[in-house]
Amino acid sequence: MSIVTALLAILIGGLIGGGIAKRLGQPLLLGYILAGVTISLINSGANGVVIDQNQLQGLSDIGVALLLFSMGLEFSLDDIRPVRKLAVWGSIIQVFATLLCVFGILKGFFGIAGYPALFASAAFVSTSTAVVLKSLTMHNRMMTLSGRSMIGVSLVQDLIVIPLMVLLMNANNLNEGFMNALKPVGIGAAFVTVLFLVGPRIIPPILRHVSSWNSQELFLLCVTVISLGIGFLADKMCLTFSFGAFMAGILLNGSDYGKKALYEMLPVRDLFSMLFFVSIGMLMNVPFLMKHFWVILLLVVLTGLSRTFFLAVLAWLFKYRNVIPAAMFFGMFPTSEIAFIVLSSGYAAGILTQDLYMLMLCTVICSMVLGPPVSSLTTPAYEYLRKHFPTAVMNTFNMPEPALTNHIILAGGGRVQRVVAKVMEHFELPYIIIEPNYFLFNDMRKDGFECIFGSPSEEVILKAAAVGRARMIIAAAQEFKVNTDIIRNARLLNPDIKIVSQAYSQEEADAMHEYKVFDVMRPVFELGLDLSRLALHKLDYSMVQIQNNLQKMRDQYSTPLMLSQSDAKRSDNLSSFVSMVDFKWMEIGRDSELANRTFSGKFKEIGNIHIVGVIRGNDMIPNPDEKFIFLDGDLLAVIAPDEDRHKFAALLGNAG
Repeated sequence: MSIVTALLAILIGGLIGGGIAKRLGQPLLLGYILAGVTISLINSGANGVVIDQNQLQGLSDIGVALLLFSMGLEFSLDDIRPVRKLAVWGSIIQVFATLLCVFGILKGFFGIAGYPALFASAAFVSTSTAVVLKSLTMHNRMMTLSGRSMIGVSLVQDLIVIPLMVLLMNANNLNEGFMNALKPVGIGAAFVTVLFLVGPRIIPPILRHVSSWNSQELFLLCVTVISLGIGFLADKMCLTFSFGAFMAGILLNGSDYGKKALYEMLPVRDLFSMLFFVSIGMLMNVPFLMKHFWVILLLVVLTGLSRTFFLAVLAWLFKYRNVIPAAMFFGMFPTSEIAFIVLSSGYAAGILTQDLYMLMLCTVICSMVLGPPVSSLTTPAYEYLRKHFPTAVMNTFNMPEPALTNHIILAGGGRVQRVVAKVMEHFELPYIIIEPNYFLFNDMRKDGFECIFGSPSEEVILKAAAVGRARMIIAAAQEFKVNTDIIRNARLLNPDIKIVSQAYSQEEADAMHEYKVFDVMRPVFELGLDLSRLALHKLDYSMVQIQNNLQKMRDQYSTPLMLSQSDAKRSDNLSSFVSMVDFKWMEIGRDSELANRTFSGKFKEIGNIHIVGVIRGNDMIPNPDEKFIFLDGDLLAVIAPDEDRHKFAALLGNAG
């Protein structure tokens, strides 16, 4: 079969498998692997078409290199700074503890030879970042302290595994002498040193020059050449192609072009990564899986627990309490996609036999499949522990003073919270900001705002913000579900708390009613009105026409809260009163009878007319007295019943 036909089959399989995984809420890579398994089963039939794996090996190698290159680009010390103790030191301890534990299981329990068992153990020391991110997103825990901890740990694990793999690939040289064993370590250290000494002086100027051409295609080509070129050099120095690409990503991450390179590389990386994961699935032997099913299932459990148990214990020892140890134990269960790279490298180098390779491969795939359902056990486990055992205080940042009471909680508004906080300070109202984004939290804390770090939808964080003693909570997250989680938990902890929230649609605003929300703001609607105001002004409509008509629309589409029949009646009365006393804008035209006169005579005879303010040029004049002389072009804020207001507008020559 030609490589074109093979690629077409893989692309179609990847599309279908990825679509199914997306539909089921699973990571795409699982769909790609299962697509590969399906293609393999079809090809094994009597009438199947044989796809030569050797034809795709080169493409999958490029996919691995680009995958690790992008991981290097995405790796940032800022991502792990909030949880650096657990992420750095905890990950280092856990990786080597898990390595020794899995090695003991494979050698002592399953009777696998020492060196292959040690190498295979390296495949199980890290957690799948892709599966963890998907699970956190599904459960709205991305920005929680536990989510940050899990992401930070998985990033550092990936950073450790690649050089560990390079080291283990040459560990067999111990039989030939200690100095021979250290040779690849010295080569690797020299390679990294030269790369980070020379690279920053050469690569940024090259990218700067290519960027000046204003060609997206040429910039992408340049980045690809750099990543694969450094991988090629690493391969020629008896290291691995993937290790070189990973180091290239970390190198570029520290430059001004790191984010742009990552953005441009994502489509190419995703395409070649798909080829890699499909090819992994094609290597999986289904009859082998069924024959050794119970052995593989036992390996999945033992290897997964040997990693998550150490992480949970270390989280506790590093004083990350409450839900974090439970999140580590259940949420870090799926084995990393880097395991495929480790196993493929070991198989290609002859370290792993075909049967051992297939056994480990099936174990990794099953671990990733079981990852999401195991992760979902985090919440019930935490609830059980909290119910039956005393819990420690949340280890977070900037905990409010215990005396904080009758305050306002600003939850989930991002940069909007700065503005709201400034308003609260102006009115001398106590407040506390709950900010889930560490970088925004850090900036606001530096600027003197009262804030804590954590997810506002988490009950434990709301307790930390003293929600039970709070006067009001403003739920301003961009996601509707996050806002409803904030409101629900706030109501449970403080049934009498006043709530202000935002909604991006009428349906969302209506859904807020069941949570007894104090008021709902629709930012998209308000933004639309503001844009309309600017546009109509440019089209030479009068400010009176614009303001009054936009106010009608705002009144028409507002959603008053109706809790009961009596409340509904009160709301109707309130609406009637507001329509009667709410001020309308009117303009004194050139031929108006009120121009150059005081408000007296027949104007007073109209009825209940109250002028509460005047805008003259750039000045605002509140509550003009009886001696005030009105001028042509003045804008009047008028309160009056509808009938009287219309009469007044007619005398003004104003459409009102």
